[in-house]
Amino acid sequence: MDSRSHSPAHRKEYTIPLLKKISIGEVMQKPVVTISPEEPLSTLADILKAKKIDAVPVLENRYLVGIIANLDLVRIPEVKWQQMTVRDVMIKKLVVGYSYESLFDALTRMNDNNISHLPIIQKNHPGVLVGFITLNDITNSYALPSDI
Repeated sequence: MDSRSHSPAHRKEYTIPLLKKISIGEVMQKPVVTISPEEPLSTLADILKAKKIDAVPVLENRYLVGIIANLDLVRIPEVKWQQMTVRDVMIKKLVVGYSYESLFDALTRMNDNNISHLPIIQKNHPGVLVGFITLNDITNSYALPSDI
């Protein structure tokens, strides 16, 4: 190992400060793939597969009203996907973030709430979706040396 930053014992000294310096807004996905609460679950399944994603925010009249993930979908028998809507299954109790917060804030919030997706909304206009961030977005936002 050629430096302190490559040492597994000192990795936190470098990753946490970096996560605190990068804002959610620098990493978040935008535009965001969304779905209406009135769409059948079969449409959701098609979107998740086509876009190769595992969760989408739910918008109604351009406002964030929920989130739905592949894990929510697979709990429903596939034979019911055509009759049931996103509204029937979506998570309505939202945990959100703001674009000016740090990736450390996002990661902490996700960890505290046992979630892997975070809708990003406007602070002064709650409900207005401006982005979306996942655990993968956070980990992909910086590259650690492969020998760590």
